Amino acid sequence: MARTVGIGHQDFETLILSKNFYIDKNISFANAKERDFQKAKQCISQILEDIDNKNIFLLEGDLLTGREKSYFQSVSRGMEETTFSDLNF
Repeated sequence: MARTVGIGHQDFETLILSKNFYIDKNISFANAKERDFQKAKQCISQILEDIDNKNIFLLEGDLLTGREKSYFQSVSRGMEETTFSDLNF
């Protein structure tokens, strides 16, 4: 069943009573303000790539498995939609 998305609510009681799905624009995607899907996807991809670049040290050592390292390296602005949709937030 489709749910209504509530954006920018300041009153959580109203949000809960109206049973909206809430998107908190104060999280790491707050700067992803685009008017169409393609531009939003590009913006979010850039944010994810920036996060990966800040955490590149994870590729060194044994914190990640080989598969996780490969996946980590596949995240980029030009990533395939399947990679984009497989991300777990």
